[in-house]
Amino acid sequence: MSDQEVSLHRVRGFVSGVNWRVTKFTHAVPRHITCGLCHVISPATVLLPCLHTLCASCASRTASDGNIVCPFDQESFATGVCQKAHLQPATVDRLKACCWNEPRGCTFVGTLQAVLTHYDQECTFHAATCPRCNNDVLQHDLPSHYSAGCRGDSIAPAHGEPTFSRGLTVSADDIRTCLDELKALIRDPYQDRLPALQSKMNEILEEARNIDTQVEAIARICRESEHRLTQTLGELLTTLGRKIESQDALIAAHLKKNPQINDISVQVKNHGIRIDAIAKALSDSESKITDQLAEATQTLSTNLCRKTSVSTT
Repeated sequence: MSDQEVSLHRVRGFVSGVNWRVTKFTHAVPRHITCGLCHVISPATVLLPCLHTLCASCASRTASDGNIVCPFDQESFATGVCQKAHLQPATVDRLKACCWNEPRGCTFVGTLQAVLTHYDQECTFHAATCPRCNNDVLQHDLPSHYSAGCRGDSIAPAHGEPTFSRGLTVSADDIRTCLDELKALIRDPYQDRLPALQSKMNEILEEARNIDTQVEAIARICRESEHRLTQTLGELLTTLGRKIESQDALIAAHLKKNPQINDISVQVKNHGIRIDAIAKALSDSESKITDQLAEATQTLSTNLCRKTSVSTT
């Protein structure tokens, strides 16, 4: 395993007995599942628009007036634009970790639960402190170390032990991790946005499916309404036709029973025709009389004008 693959984090909320212990993973842990500030892998994370990731605890402690302030670049973001994510236990189970005694020579690698079981029950690389030189040596080597007059080098501290050299190792690992993250960011600047983009895409697809469902429901209602309207109009036309036929039948039957009414109706119709003819004749006569009267008036006026002219002369 190369140094660049080393990833040191603390884990919280998944395996009892592993919580808050500095754990070395065989590969770099994805940034979107670990807090960029405290390096804790926790059940809930918050992805900020500036691409920094915080655990729920750090995010709540940087919140102010409903906004989350990024501790790295001091940018303030509304909580609504920050993407919240929940880490599933199955994702943590896929991470491979080293035994906490790996710096002392243990090569065991497994899931967090497997590492915990191995460390508690099987690992033979636990250390003990020599009462003479106060150095840490492997527990099974302590008798020979003491008998030899505390000769030999002391062993390296286990993961999480607060010594000066350990602090330097953590800092170097942090630098390597940051370099790897920067290289990955240069190769693909949108890589860290993929979870947020995927979530937004899922929301858009869900909204599109809801719209399709609503459109289909509206279309179904329109079809049902059209069918009911057509059926109602058909029933109305049928009823109206039957009523007209019934009225015609009643009138015909009534006329058949009362032939005199039919004769009177015919006579009235004939009289009406005659009256219309007489009215037309009168109208024509009136028009002729009016024309003749106008012509006579014009002639009389002309004659009077002539006589007046002669008398004046």
